[in-house]
Amino acid sequence: MPRFRYQSWDDVKDNDTLEDQAEKVGYDRNSWNTFFENPIEVLAFEDLQDRSLIEGSKPSASNPKRVLENMGYSEETWDCWINHFEGYDWFEMEEFDIVEQYEALGWDERAWNSINEKDWPSSDEKGWDDLDSDEREGAINLCYFRETWDDEVELSEYEAQSDYFNSVEPWNEEEEELPSLPPLMSLCFPGDATVIVENVGVTPVSQLQLGDSVLVDTEGNYESIYTFGHYEEPSASKITEFTKIITRGSKELILSPSHMVQTSSKTIPAMQIKKGDSLVSATSKDVTVRSVETIRLKNSGMYAPFTPSGYLVVNDMVVSNYVSLQAGEAKEYLAITKNVITPFTHQWIAHSMNAPHRMYCRLLACTKETYDDRGISKSISLPFTISEYIMASNTTFVQALFLLLVIVLSSIFSIAEYFLLSNPTMTTLVTATTIVFLRRNKKNVQ
Repeated sequence: MPRFRYQSWDDVKDNDTLEDQAEKVGYDRNSWNTFFENPIEVLAFEDLQDRSLIEGSKPSASNPKRVLENMGYSEETWDCWINHFEGYDWFEMEEFDIVEQYEALGWDERAWNSINEKDWPSSDEKGWDDLDSDEREGAINLCYFRETWDDEVELSEYEAQSDYFNSVEPWNEEEEELPSLPPLMSLCFPGDATVIVENVGVTPVSQLQLGDSVLVDTEGNYESIYTFGHYEEPSASKITEFTKIITRGSKELILSPSHMVQTSSKTIPAMQIKKGDSLVSATSKDVTVRSVETIRLKNSGMYAPFTPSGYLVVNDMVVSNYVSLQAGEAKEYLAITKNVITPFTHQWIAHSMNAPHRMYCRLLACTKETYDDRGISKSISLPFTISEYIMASNTTFVQALFLLLVIVLSSIFSIAEYFLLSNPTMTTLVTATTIVFLRRNKKNVQ
């Protein structure tokens, strides 16, 4: 139960952080003190990733769902205690076994889909005391109680007047606060995510090694892992935030929020995936997303195998190797500023920036690798850290210059890789030169 939502706006204003977050998602005194006055409250939690679905005035936050998560909401607490599942379609409530509660209140599919109040059941007009036992049980299971059903008591009086409110477990302010992650903190999958290894079969990513050949697309192509962008073994004290995507047919994909996923039309960050999107499955037709939620896993490990194409198949879904530089703002294309969108996709930028390491491993067959204290490969640790720092800053001018530099370098690296790998003679020459250079350097060190 999100008890903080049942305090008055005057109490909210005593908490600067909560007030700031509430205002970002469109609350003011009136919409906070009166339920369903804020248009976000009529939407299910997962729909709040997309501001275009919000009717009326839009909140200032580009991703209201993320702000609500920072306030303390989860999909379960929002959809039940705030939305009461009113943002769900009837078939979704059937799928999640919620429909029985509304049926107890007299609803059926026809009434649910009707905008004519004459089609709605009589319970919609009843006060709490007038509900029969079945109706009241249904309402309780939809996270209503007397005060929220009747809506006659001021929020400031809930704690003093509501027996039910005081009987529910208190908001545990002493509960361990989970760390919030910087935008690019992890580019990974949990250790129990699976890939298909050639001549081996289904294998957890935690068991992969450099050189393993893994399935990368829907055509049955396999490619060797040349590096791990992230390789961190499980730690009992480590808590990691992931995005959990469930599709029709109950296929499940768990990955870091900024890690990119292949949809039927584009490659975008997992946190931008929403209900109804179509993902690319390696073994069946494109599958529709049923739900998306943010979860936190303890002792999971974090792994991000990289392949030459920049893609691989994880849990039967085609996904990118990479994270997006602007996961919480942009979708497919890199944006220099809010109004200047480039024609370069985040997938192309990330893949091109990894070209030097990829070419090196192509020429010399990387067999060993080291990682920094966060588990990030040292081959990308420095540029990754710089990207984190700049993109987390609030200096638009510096970010714009940095992104322009990234585009220039990506173009150079991409062209160099194309000419190197498409010219066998050039490849042989560069390989020989590199080997000689490394041997001489090794002798000088000795």
